[in-house]
Amino acid sequence: MKLSFFKYQGSGNDFILIDDRSCFFPAEDEKMIRFLCSRNFGIGADGLILLQASTLADFRMRIFNSDGLEADFCGNGLRCLVLYLKDLGFQEDTFRIETQQSIAACFIQGNKITAQLPHPKVLHWGITVEDHEAYVVNTGVPHAVLFVEDLEEVPVASIAPTIRFHPHFGPEGVNVNFVKVGADGTLRMRTYERGIEGETLACGSGAAAAALVVSQKENLSLPIRVMTKSGDTLEFSIKELPEGKKIEMQGSACFVFEGRIEI
Repeated sequence: MKLSFFKYQGSGNDFILIDDRSCFFPAEDEKMIRFLCSRNFGIGADGLILLQASTLADFRMRIFNSDGLEADFCGNGLRCLVLYLKDLGFQEDTFRIETQQSIAACFIQGNKITAQLPHPKVLHWGITVEDHEAYVVNTGVPHAVLFVEDLEEVPVASIAPTIRFHPHFGPEGVNVNFVKVGADGTLRMRTYERGIEGETLACGSGAAAAALVVSQKENLSLPIRVMTKSGDTLEFSIKELPEGKKIEMQGSACFVFEGRIEI
Protein backbone atom coordinates (compact mmCIF):
# COMPACT_ATOMS: atom_id res chain seq x y z
CA MET A 1 0.00 0.00 0.00
CA LYS A 2 1.27 3.46 -0.92
CA LEU A 3 0.67 6.13 1.70
CA SER A 4 0.48 9.78 0.60
CA PHE A 5 1.94 12.23 3.10
CA PHE A 6 2.99 15.84 3.54
CA LYS A 7 5.93 17.10 5.58
CA TYR A 8 5.73 20.40 7.51
CA GLN A 9 7.84 22.11 10.15
CA GLY A 10 7.12 24.76 12.74
CA SER A 11 10.19 26.43 14.30
CA GLY A 12 12.22 23.34 13.38
CA ASN A 13 9.74 20.86 14.90
CA ASP A 14 8.95 18.62 11.91
CA PHE A 15 5.84 16.52 11.33
CA ILE A 16 4.32 14.07 8.89
CA LEU A 17 0.80 15.24 7.99
CA ILE A 18 -1.78 12.73 6.74
CA ASP A 19 -5.35 13.45 5.58
CA ASP A 20 -7.25 10.86 7.60
CA ARG A 21 -10.77 12.25 7.30
CA SER A 22 -11.87 8.84 5.98
CA CYS A 23 -10.26 7.19 9.05
CA PHE A 24 -8.17 4.72 7.04
CA PHE A 25 -4.90 5.16 8.95
CA PRO A 26 -4.13 2.44 11.55
CA ALA A 27 -3.48 4.81 14.45
CA GLU A 28 -3.04 1.91 16.86
CA ASP A 29 -0.04 0.61 14.89
CA GLU A 30 2.82 2.03 16.96
CA LYS A 31 5.42 0.14 14.95
CA MET A 32 4.27 1.77 11.70
CA ILE A 33 4.34 5.24 13.23
CA ARG A 34 7.86 4.65 14.55
CA PHE A 35 8.91 3.51 11.07
CA LEU A 36 7.40 6.55 9.34
CA CYS A 37 9.08 8.93 11.83
CA SER A 38 12.46 7.15 11.61
CA ARG A 39 15.10 9.45 10.13
CA ASN A 40 17.15 6.50 8.89
CA PHE A 41 14.53 4.13 7.48
CA GLY A 42 11.34 6.15 7.03
CA ILE A 43 10.30 9.71 6.22
CA GLY A 44 11.81 11.23 9.35
CA ALA A 45 9.96 13.48 11.79
CA ASP A 46 9.50 14.44 15.42
CA GLY A 47 5.90 13.28 15.15
CA LEU A 48 2.96 12.32 12.98
CA ILE A 49 -0.30 14.27 12.75
CA LEU A 50 -3.64 12.96 11.50
CA LEU A 51 -6.21 15.39 10.11
CA GLN A 52 -9.62 13.95 10.99
CA ALA A 53 -13.26 15.02 10.90
CA SER A 54 -14.80 16.39 14.08
CA THR A 55 -18.32 16.65 15.45
CA LEU A 56 -17.20 19.29 17.95
CA ALA A 57 -15.09 21.64 15.81
CA ASP A 58 -14.07 22.24 12.20
CA PHE A 59 -11.47 19.45 12.29
CA ARG A 60 -9.73 17.14 14.72
CA MET A 61 -5.97 16.81 15.22
CA ARG A 62 -4.39 13.62 16.54
CA ILE A 63 -0.66 13.83 17.23
CA PHE A 64 1.72 10.93 17.75
CA ASN A 65 5.31 11.25 18.95
CA SER A 66 8.09 9.43 17.12
CA ASP A 67 7.89 6.61 19.69
CA GLY A 68 4.48 5.72 18.22
CA LEU A 69 2.44 6.84 21.23
CA GLU A 70 -0.32 9.43 21.04
CA ALA A 71 0.25 12.79 22.71
CA ASP A 72 -2.39 15.11 24.13
CA PHE A 73 -1.27 18.30 22.42
CA CYS A 74 1.40 19.95 20.27
CA GLY A 75 1.58 23.69 19.69
CA ASN A 76 3.98 23.69 16.74
CA GLY A 77 2.07 20.78 15.21
CA LEU A 78 -1.17 22.74 15.50
CA ARG A 79 0.26 25.59 13.42
CA CYS A 80 1.48 23.09 10.83
CA LEU A 81 -1.99 21.54 10.62
CA VAL A 82 -3.57 24.94 10.02
CA LEU A 83 -1.16 25.67 7.16
CA TYR A 84 -1.87 22.18 5.78
CA LEU A 85 -5.59 23.00 5.74
CA LYS A 86 -4.88 26.13 3.70
CA ASP A 87 -2.72 24.12 1.31
CA LEU A 88 -5.58 21.62 0.92
CA GLY A 89 -7.68 24.50 -0.41
CA PHE A 90 -9.73 25.62 2.58
CA GLN A 91 -10.21 29.38 2.28
CA GLU A 92 -11.06 30.28 5.88
CA ASP A 93 -8.66 32.34 7.97
CA THR A 94 -10.06 30.97 11.23
CA PHE A 95 -10.28 27.31 12.24
CA ARG A 96 -11.47 25.56 15.39
CA ILE A 97 -9.41 22.42 15.94
CA GLU A 98 -10.37 19.63 18.33
CA THR A 99 -7.43 18.21 20.28
CA GLN A 100 -7.25 15.76 23.15
CA GLN A 101 -7.07 18.73 25.53
CA SER A 102 -9.43 21.36 24.17
CA ILE A 103 -10.96 23.10 21.17
CA ALA A 104 -8.20 25.37 19.88
CA ALA A 105 -9.13 28.50 17.94
CA CYS A 106 -6.51 29.30 15.29
CA PHE A 107 -6.17 32.46 13.21
CA ILE A 108 -4.11 33.10 10.07
CA GLN A 109 -2.64 36.60 9.83
CA GLY A 110 -0.39 36.99 6.80
CA ASN A 111 2.46 34.52 7.18
CA LYS A 112 1.81 34.08 10.90
CA ILE A 113 -0.56 31.68 12.64
CA THR A 114 -2.00 32.40 16.07
CA ALA A 115 -3.25 29.45 18.11
CA GLN A 116 -5.00 29.32 21.46
CA LEU A 117 -3.51 26.79 23.86
CA PRO A 118 -5.38 24.87 26.56
CA HIS A 119 -5.79 26.67 29.88
CA PRO A 120 -2.51 26.07 31.71
CA LYS A 121 -2.32 24.27 35.03
CA VAL A 122 0.50 24.85 37.50
CA LEU A 123 1.54 21.44 38.84
CA HIS A 124 4.61 22.37 40.92
CA TRP A 125 6.13 25.77 41.63
CA GLY A 126 9.80 26.08 42.52
CA ILE A 127 10.50 22.52 43.65
CA THR A 128 14.00 21.06 43.82
CA VAL A 129 14.66 18.12 41.50
CA GLU A 130 18.18 16.72 41.07
CA ASP A 131 19.66 19.95 42.51
CA HIS A 132 17.68 22.06 40.04
CA GLU A 133 14.76 24.38 40.82
CA ALA A 134 11.85 23.42 38.57
CA TYR A 135 8.57 25.09 37.70
CA VAL A 136 6.16 22.52 36.29
CA VAL A 137 3.22 23.64 34.17
CA ASN A 138 0.80 21.72 31.94
CA THR A 139 0.21 23.74 28.76
CA GLY A 140 -1.37 20.82 26.92
CA VAL A 141 1.32 18.44 28.14
CA PRO A 142 3.42 18.77 31.33
CA HIS A 143 6.63 20.80 31.18
CA ALA A 144 9.37 21.41 33.73
CA VAL A 145 10.97 24.83 33.29
CA LEU A 146 14.52 25.28 34.65
CA PHE A 147 16.46 28.55 34.51
CA VAL A 148 20.17 28.42 33.64
CA GLU A 149 23.00 30.93 33.35
CA ASP A 150 24.73 29.41 30.31
CA LEU A 151 22.25 27.86 27.91
CA GLU A 152 24.84 26.65 25.42
CA GLU A 153 26.85 24.73 27.99
CA VAL A 154 23.94 22.87 29.58
CA PRO A 155 24.52 19.09 29.15
CA VAL A 156 20.93 18.47 28.09
CA ALA A 157 21.52 14.86 27.07
CA SER A 158 22.72 13.89 30.56
CA ILE A 159 20.65 16.13 32.83
CA ALA A 160 17.24 16.11 31.13
CA PRO A 161 16.51 12.34 31.22
CA THR A 162 16.95 12.19 35.00
CA ILE A 163 14.36 14.95 35.38
CA ARG A 164 12.07 13.66 32.63
CA PHE A 165 11.85 10.22 34.34
CA HIS A 166 12.06 11.45 37.94
CA PRO A 167 9.67 9.54 40.25
CA HIS A 168 8.24 12.88 41.37
CA PHE A 169 6.63 13.25 37.93
CA GLY A 170 5.64 9.60 37.43
CA PRO A 171 4.33 7.66 35.81
CA GLU A 172 4.23 9.71 32.59
CA GLY A 173 7.07 12.11 33.32
CA VAL A 174 7.61 15.62 31.95
CA ASN A 175 9.21 17.48 29.10
CA VAL A 176 12.27 19.43 30.26
CA ASN A 177 12.95 23.03 29.21
CA PHE A 178 16.14 24.95 29.97
CA VAL A 179 15.58 28.71 29.80
CA LYS A 180 17.76 31.81 29.80
CA VAL A 181 16.17 35.27 30.03
CA GLY A 182 18.03 37.81 27.91
CA ALA A 183 18.71 41.43 28.81
CA ASP A 184 15.98 42.52 26.38
CA GLY A 185 13.44 40.15 27.96
CA THR A 186 13.59 37.61 25.14
CA LEU A 187 13.71 34.02 26.35
CA ARG A 188 16.09 31.51 24.79
CA MET A 189 15.44 27.85 25.42
CA ARG A 190 16.37 24.26 24.76
CA THR A 191 13.90 21.41 25.15
CA TYR A 192 14.13 17.68 25.79
CA GLU A 193 10.85 16.08 24.70
CA ARG A 194 9.37 12.91 26.08
CA GLY A 195 8.12 10.54 23.40
CA ILE A 196 11.03 11.65 21.24
CA GLU A 197 13.49 11.09 24.09
CA GLY A 198 15.92 13.67 22.92
CA GLU A 199 16.47 17.36 22.34
CA THR A 200 14.39 18.95 19.59
CA LEU A 201 14.83 22.23 17.74
CA ALA A 202 11.66 23.65 19.28
CA CYS A 203 8.59 22.88 21.39
CA GLY A 204 5.59 25.19 21.21
CA SER A 205 3.86 24.07 24.40
CA GLY A 206 7.24 24.12 26.17
CA ALA A 207 7.84 27.69 25.03
CA ALA A 208 4.35 28.54 26.30
CA ALA A 209 5.20 27.04 29.70
CA ALA A 210 8.41 29.06 29.85
CA ALA A 211 6.57 32.25 28.88
CA LEU A 212 3.95 31.66 31.58
CA VAL A 213 6.52 31.00 34.30
CA VAL A 214 8.61 34.03 33.36
CA SER A 215 5.56 36.28 33.15
CA GLN A 216 4.71 35.40 36.75
CA LYS A 217 8.27 35.41 38.12
CA GLU A 218 9.73 38.38 36.26
CA ASN A 219 6.58 40.39 35.48
CA LEU A 220 7.71 40.96 31.89
CA SER A 221 5.61 43.04 29.54
CA LEU A 222 3.60 41.20 26.92
CA PRO A 223 3.93 39.73 24.38
CA ILE A 224 6.77 37.51 25.54
CA ARG A 225 9.20 36.40 22.84
CA VAL A 226 10.81 32.97 22.99
CA MET A 227 13.71 32.05 20.73
CA THR A 228 13.96 28.32 20.09
CA LYS A 229 17.11 26.34 19.37
CA SER A 230 16.27 26.58 15.65
CA GLY A 231 16.65 30.37 15.85
CA ASP A 232 12.96 30.92 15.17
CA THR A 233 11.01 33.15 17.55
CA LEU A 234 7.53 32.53 18.96
CA GLU A 235 5.39 35.22 20.60
CA PHE A 236 3.01 34.63 23.49
CA SER A 237 0.21 36.75 24.95
CA ILE A 238 -1.32 35.77 28.29
CA LYS A 239 -4.72 36.98 29.50
CA GLU A 240 -6.50 36.39 32.79
CA LEU A 241 -10.06 35.13 32.29
CA PRO A 242 -12.68 33.98 34.83
CA GLU A 243 -12.11 30.37 33.78
CA GLY A 244 -8.32 30.67 33.95
CA LYS A 245 -5.39 32.04 31.98
CA LYS A 246 -5.58 32.09 28.18
CA ILE A 247 -2.33 31.72 26.26
CA GLU A 248 -2.08 32.59 22.58
CA MET A 249 0.96 31.54 20.56
CA GLN A 250 1.97 33.22 17.32
CA GLY A 251 4.52 31.83 14.90
CA SER A 252 5.06 30.56 11.40
CA ALA A 253 4.86 27.13 9.77
CA CYS A 254 6.41 25.85 6.57
CA PHE A 255 5.65 23.19 3.97
CA VAL A 256 8.74 21.03 3.38
CA PHE A 257 7.83 18.34 0.85
CA GLU A 258 5.21 15.74 -0.06
CA GLY A 259 5.49 12.17 -1.26
CA ARG A 260 4.31 8.60 -1.13
CA ILE A 261 5.82 5.73 0.83
CA GLU A 262 5.24 1.99 0.80
CA ILE A 263 3.74 0.68 4.05
